[in-house]
Amino acid sequence: MTTQEWKTQRNKAAANLELLKMKKRAGLASPADVQNAEAILQGLVNYRPEAEPAVKSEAPSKPEKCPSLQASQPVDIPAMPVLEFTRLLEELTLQKAGFHKEMSIRCNRLKDIPDHESAKELVDEIDDLYEKRTAVAVKINFLKANGRLPEEAAPELTVEDMKLKFMENLPTDKYDLSKLLSTLMPNLSKARGRLQQSKDPVKKVEYSQKVAKLEAEVALVRSRLKAFS
Repeated sequence: MTTQEWKTQRNKAAANLELLKMKKRAGLASPADVQNAEAILQGLVNYRPEAEPAVKSEAPSKPEKCPSLQASQPVDIPAMPVLEFTRLLEELTLQKAGFHKEMSIRCNRLKDIPDHESAKELVDEIDDLYEKRTAVAVKINFLKANGRLPEEAAPELTVEDMKLKFMENLPTDKYDLSKLLSTLMPNLSKARGRLQQSKDPVKKVEYSQKVAKLEAEVALVRSRLKAFS
């Protein structure tokens, strides 16, 4: 997108913001609508348009003693055009507002639940919506700062995938298998000891996962060793 197209989008966003402000004063728009429009405008203000190609022209001759001008710094071209940037920003902003609205509704419902009744299900829903809203907010901030969305993290391996990967890398020699088992057993013993001694709930989860992983690996190695007997 050229600078002119970026300016057009920015002016439209500014005009839309002013319109929403007037509607808000008349009771026809909510504060959230105004905040969303402000976020979109701010994103466009911070956005850097693509550099327009310079028109080549014949440079006039100059005396040899004239100082040469330093070359200008290269312009960082954004990862997506302005229209795509605006669409993504609007979409993410609406998602964030939607999660916030649903969370607020459930928070209000939480106040009406008597103390003697369990509210665990409702609290879990609020926590889930909070995490989703935070994740979208991170994407919005990244988009504004970098002109693109963050790269998606690679999916975590399942337990079965980790077992298959471990088995694929197992040695085929009995001596090497025995050597690997002699390494795994002390590590398993240490992990079990740390699990028993830990009082931190977070650390307990971490150590229990490590114990389970090592126990599975030890069982796989022993199973492979039995094939040699």
